[in-house]
Amino acid sequence: NEISSELREFLKYVAGKENNSELAGRMEKAVAEAKRMEKWRKEYVQYKELLEKGRLDVLYELVDSGDLTAEKSAEKAGLSVEDFKKRMQDAGYDLPQ
Repeated sequence: NEISSELREFLKYVAGKENNSELAGRMEKAVAEAKRMEKWRKEYVQYKELLEKGRLDVLYELVDSGDLTAEKSAEKAGLSVEDFKKRMQDAGYDLPQ
């Protein structure tokens, strides 16, 4: 039972043995690209979370100042009024009376 040279090179690569084949080079490049993409995805998720937090902070400020109702802000945030009010209080804002 003989295995192909490409499969042999792949198995060497997986085993962590020194391998200077074209296949190993392509695999190293693919792994590096996947790592870069994963890092980019994580940064994008962090960016989206910060953007959402900033958006909610603006709505909290508008409610706190009386320029917008909690009900309208909850609607704009896509939250229930109860959830919006809870998040607002958790963020340190006071609900207007």
